[in-house]
Amino acid sequence: MPQIQSLRKCERNPCSGESGSVDTPEHHHPRYHGTEELGIANRKVLERERSTISQTLVSFISHDIRHHLASINCNVEFLTDPNICQTDRDQLLDEVRGTIRDMIELLDSYLVSVRTQRAAHFKQNSLNLLIQHVVDMVRSHPDARECEVVIREAPSIRAGIDNQRLGAAVYNLLLNACQALKGCSAPKRVEIALRHDDSCNYIRVQDSGQGVPESVRDVLFHPFVSVKKMGGIGLGLTIAQHAARAHGGCLILEESTPGKTVFVLQLPNHASECSLTEEVLE
Repeated sequence: MPQIQSLRKCERNPCSGESGSVDTPEHHHPRYHGTEELGIANRKVLERERSTISQTLVSFISHDIRHHLASINCNVEFLTDPNICQTDRDQLLDEVRGTIRDMIELLDSYLVSVRTQRAAHFKQNSLNLLIQHVVDMVRSHPDARECEVVIREAPSIRAGIDNQRLGAAVYNLLLNACQALKGCSAPKRVEIALRHDDSCNYIRVQDSGQGVPESVRDVLFHPFVSVKKMGGIGLGLTIAQHAARAHGGCLILEESTPGKTVFVLQLPNHASECSLTEEVLE
């Protein structure tokens, strides 16, 4: 916050006016004047923070909706096939409706974040159901059509989470894993596993791609950093990292070798609500 310099008290000498009367300058109490300037400074800082948050959220929203629209477009293309059976047609329509609902919920979540200046809004939810829902969404994306996306068996786990924000994080991790398999030979396999201990819940995403090059590992979570072989525009991991921090956790690259790359979302059992302002102003 900008420092407010104290005003030097001016000497106030009486001055004679044209009529010969004495004009006394209006008195301003320095305490009230400083308080007013401090209030203006605070408002300017809040405006800058709100602007930064809005710009960040616009990038995130654009990125995620772009992927959802790609899924819808792909399903619509399948629906135009005259030889498709009614069962498959109904399933594709359900996927389109589900994707649209997810887009609306994601937009609502981000708008609430802008209005409340809070990164996440927690409720008790099933992590297992969240993962199943996200995997179903990813499987309908064109970049995942040739990939086998597998959910490892896990115990039932409930936690205080923001469904939309964490769902977006898992979606981007899975989609990035599928994109990393472009150009790789079969089998193209992506696994997601859920486990927990006394302190944390862990969401582990593993792919069978060529790994993350050493040259980008130090900046991997920065905006618009992308591995050429993976495709995308380089925001997926940034979104996942912000969501992890909003839940009081972190995202790490646990392992990366040819044939095995592992990202882990680590979320404390007692999620603390963190300010998005703190995230974007780091």
